[in-house]
Amino acid sequence: MQFEQIKARDIMTPDPVCADPEDTLPEAEEKLIEHRVSGMPVVDAEGRLVGVISRADFLRVPALLDALDGFVADSEKWEGTYRPEIEEGPDGTGFHGFRNSMSRLKVKDVMPRAVVTCTPDDSVRRVAQLMVGHHVHRVIVVEAEKVVGIISSLDVAKVVARPPHSESSG
Repeated sequence: MQFEQIKARDIMTPDPVCADPEDTLPEAEEKLIEHRVSGMPVVDAEGRLVGVISRADFLRVPALLDALDGFVADSEKWEGTYRPEIEEGPDGTGFHGFRNSMSRLKVKDVMPRAVVTCTPDDSVRRVAQLMVGHHVHRVIVVEAEKVVGIISSLDVAKVVARPPHSESSG
């Protein structure tokens, strides 16, 4: 099988579901679940690619916020000093923890802005090289600065797993 002859356009999912940078994390997570995808491009109002968000990002955020909560609480005990901006919070109602602010976080707050992209005319071999080289599971297909598709590592694996043409036609 000639992986140079198979192009990104041949295996991509066209017009993928996208997140808006202003979506809250719960809204974006709902999109992932509803569309049964593990990641999606993030596009601005003009349709330009500005980031990518995946299920892994949703797992990292709570762990980071929990760690910050513990760090702040522990540092207050160690220092033994009263700091109203931490202990009372900005509204004077007490420190509620970083974890409690997760529902207010937006996609733009947690999305990686470095996105691995290809063009519709790139070969499957090139797409696979990008995935391996950047340690990513999806490559966003971009044409004229607009998202036109997405390719997952499973899409590439399906190409590799196809029987050669001569075997499938006989």
